[in-house]
Amino acid sequence: MAEALRDPVYLASPVDLATALAADGALYYEWDLIADRIVWLGATGILGGLGDAARSGESFLERIDPEHLSRRTVDLARHIDTGKAFACEYRLRGEGGALRWVSDCATAELSAIGNPIRLRGVLRDIDADMHSRQQLGFVAEYEPQTGLINRRRLRAILDQFIVARREAGGQGAVLLVALERLDAVLEAYGEDAVDALMHAAGERLRASIRKTDIVGQIGTDRFALILDPCAEASLTRAGEKILAALRAAPVETPAGPMSLAAAIGATTFPRPARRVEEVMTQADCALRHARLSGADCVRTFQDMPARWLLRRRELTIAEQVQQALIEDRLILAHQPIVDAATRRIAFHEGLARIRDEAGKCFVAGAFIAVAERMGLMRQIDHRVLDLGLRALADDPALRLAINVSGLTTTDAAWVDRLAAAVAYDPGLAGRLMVEVTETVALNDIEETARFVARLTELGCPVALDDFGAGFTSFRHLRALKPAIVKIDGGFVRDLATSADSRLFVETLTRLARGLGFATVAECVETEAVTATLAGLGVDYFQGYHFGAPEVPALAA
Repeated sequence: MAEALRDPVYLASPVDLATALAADGALYYEWDLIADRIVWLGATGILGGLGDAARSGESFLERIDPEHLSRRTVDLARHIDTGKAFACEYRLRGEGGALRWVSDCATAELSAIGNPIRLRGVLRDIDADMHSRQQLGFVAEYEPQTGLINRRRLRAILDQFIVARREAGGQGAVLLVALERLDAVLEAYGEDAVDALMHAAGERLRASIRKTDIVGQIGTDRFALILDPCAEASLTRAGEKILAALRAAPVETPAGPMSLAAAIGATTFPRPARRVEEVMTQADCALRHARLSGADCVRTFQDMPARWLLRRRELTIAEQVQQALIEDRLILAHQPIVDAATRRIAFHEGLARIRDEAGKCFVAGAFIAVAERMGLMRQIDHRVLDLGLRALADDPALRLAINVSGLTTTDAAWVDRLAAAVAYDPGLAGRLMVEVTETVALNDIEETARFVARLTELGCPVALDDFGAGFTSFRHLRALKPAIVKIDGGFVRDLATSADSRLFVETLTRLARGLGFATVAECVETEAVTATLAGLGVDYFQGYHFGAPEVPALAA
């Protein structure tokens, strides 16, 4: 028997042993790891002539389904390192190309210094049993649209690849492929055309990668590929090859021939990411960058770590803002606005602040821009309105201006909330001013004009904030009819040194007198600037020269 096992061609085994193995649907193998030769004994026909074809480790491993190869590698390495039994189920490709499920139980023989030199095991055909088991699990792991593995299954496989790469070294890669224009195709031609495009894309992706690589469908328009091995330097080239395969020829659909277009985002593992969640997040970040770049291109995460870190920071800030809203830690700090003629406080501006658990306040600049990008401004604007109305109710002598975002100019619920408060206490209207930035107004001048008109009907004056930051024309001012225009601080700060800034302020004050609105100069910080502004006819001053924003005692 020992002599026969060294025969590289095939075992001349006892008939009774071969018969017993065949009856059990089993195939015994002995794999010389040093010479990379395999000999077989048993049911040679059960796996599509595997025993006759796979006489080396290389040819045998090529027949293992790439989806399962990494799992077998990890399990075998664990067996060699720990002595734990090796038993694994996976799919093998026979001579005809069909994949069949097998169970593999083996034992490694080690050299005197602990290196594996031989592997002895038994393969059993369990294809029928596995198909019965998979009838219930197929929907949970495969997408019926393309027949590819789904997101859940792909993430499990990716985890195995990452573990294998950590142990073996080197790098693999994940590429996310998003098809473009599918929404338009669905709207114009229906689901059948979309299904045809997705199916064709899946087939082309499968044909464009190696047998050891993995492709799955992870969304209605999205695929994921695991390329292993794949070095960072090869990412872009691999992605360009895939894009070329997708757009090689039009796809025949029920609505006629259509071309495929896609964007690809890619990253490598286990560096820079070591976990499945990090890999998928980085690849998705790169994909968004590719789509913003006009699609039909490849972008790698390695090109954009700063953007990714910024996004994480923004998500942290957004979570803190959300928590502050829940815990009622968003407050208003009041900054005085003084009358130019009397130097007395005419009204205050309520500026949003977030107070942390320790009592420290953060200015709006630390979170408002992020809140706008993360969809939190409606909540903030509603809370600011509530805080403003509460402050006016608590102090009958107070006049207060509050800021709103561009979203609120189209938010009927916000206006209805204000209208209800004014109906209950009509005296609130004349004491509450609403500020809209010039850039917001210019985004939709007609919508902003309707918003201003509605608030004016309620008796609430409207201020156009940061005037000069945009490109408002005389026609825009006449359409908006604001009660006050607030001059952007940039023109005020360099008033003493810039002739252009002085001309802008002087022209605006003349225009204000003609159109009947008042002016407020922001960022007034010195007496010299104050005197100049007064000489130019500005009606109100706001800035640290007259007082910093402070949280009222009732809100503190």
